[in-house]
Amino acid sequence: MPASTIYLVRHGQASAKSRDYDVLSALGVQQARRLGAYLGGERRVIEVMVSGPRKRQIDTARHLVEAAHAAGMSYPAPVIVDELDEMPFREILNAALHHWIDEGPHMGAMLRGEPHIEYSFVRLRAFIKRAVMAWAAEELVAEGTETFARFAERVEGAIERLQQGGGAVMAVTSAGPVALSLRHARARGTESAHETMALAMEIVNASVSTLVSDGTNPLRVAAANQHDHLDPDAVTLV
Repeated sequence: MPASTIYLVRHGQASAKSRDYDVLSALGVQQARRLGAYLGGERRVIEVMVSGPRKRQIDTARHLVEAAHAAGMSYPAPVIVDELDEMPFREILNAALHHWIDEGPHMGAMLRGEPHIEYSFVRLRAFIKRAVMAWAAEELVAEGTETFARFAERVEGAIERLQQGGGAVMAVTSAGPVALSLRHARARGTESAHETMALAMEIVNASVSTLVSDGTNPLRVAAANQHDHLDPDAVTLV
């Protein structure tokens, strides 16, 4: 197997207060372009660019490539890899709303981004974390969609295929696949599903995690959740 480097990028900030979460916010666009400019300035070579299928993932890759080009580096257009999609968030959250009926309609309205509803990011994030943790532990079943085990299988399969191609690969995806990829490379503190999903909740928008292999040994983690290229007030988690 050839030597390989896989750069895992979480998409820029999405539109958490909008009806369509799957759209980069103005800050999300800035984060993606800042990362591209940083990589271009570092003369970082990328031979293969892939993206998950979501708009926020594709647009992050597009803005990143454009900014890197402006900084003097030519990156290939991203190829869509469906297996790098995020976990089935909508189904998980809908199942959680039905399971924890005590949360009431107010939480559902926040999740839908209804503008007339008082918005509490702290409360919303706590609910999302609770739901994702329960799903990963198989305590919460999202009918008609994949389990945590199936989610892990498809993401890790995609990472293995990217590794087999060798070279320098950049994969723009979401927090869940980034955390699972780190687990695949045996990052400390990701042994259990609970630990992996706890890490996913801490992956910063437009951050970079790096996996490397010399072609003989398995992938190892060279860097995780790196976001020094972002100003402190541009560090977000949605």
